[in-house]
Amino acid sequence: MAHNVDEANPHMHDYEAHVRAVEEDLEYYRTKRFEPRVYYFSRRGTITLYDILKAKSAMESQAKFTKGSDGERAEDIETRIRALEDGLDDYVKGIGLVSSDAVKGAGMVIEDNRKERGDYDEFFRIKKKEHSGTLEERIERLEDDLKDYQMLLDAFTFDHRGLYPPLYTVMFDIKEVFGKSSGDKLWVDVHEEWLEGA
Repeated sequence: MAHNVDEANPHMHDYEAHVRAVEEDLEYYRTKRFEPRVYYFSRRGTITLYDILKAKSAMESQAKFTKGSDGERAEDIETRIRALEDGLDDYVKGIGLVSSDAVKGAGMVIEDNRKERGDYDEFFRIKKKEHSGTLEERIERLEDDLKDYQMLLDAFTFDHRGLYPPLYTVMFDIKEVFGKSSGDKLWVDVHEEWLEGA
């Protein structure tokens, strides 16, 4: 009976199980954790899809993309699977940063995320990708998907402040805003589009 075991790294005994785990976890975090937050902020105009596209363009011009590579892929299956697992870890950690604190002035509670991801209405549910083909084909698709997903995450979490110069900036004393005794200051940029509904 043949085993998929590298004698130097005997930890990976079943390539199929490792690839299936990456497929399932990647789709879970994309459809249940990250993309619902993108849609939530977009629907509220906090970070729109256009902001993300502009950020991607700005990142390309500043060479900000660090994840993924168009270079040669490793030939060794185990090395590629381990790279996928490491990439998934980075993706999950990045999603953890996209919390209600990630975008100032835009709160998002657990209930909001449940609505956006379609827990209560199947119409809003984000479809997970189907995985089929040979192990090699699935690994190749995962490498492409992970690169694309990470690129969206990088563009979403990009510092958008420099893309839109504010009309003006207002400074407040923290104690005036929150009623706490503090000598700190709060700086708020005011943008033209924020004044349209006022």
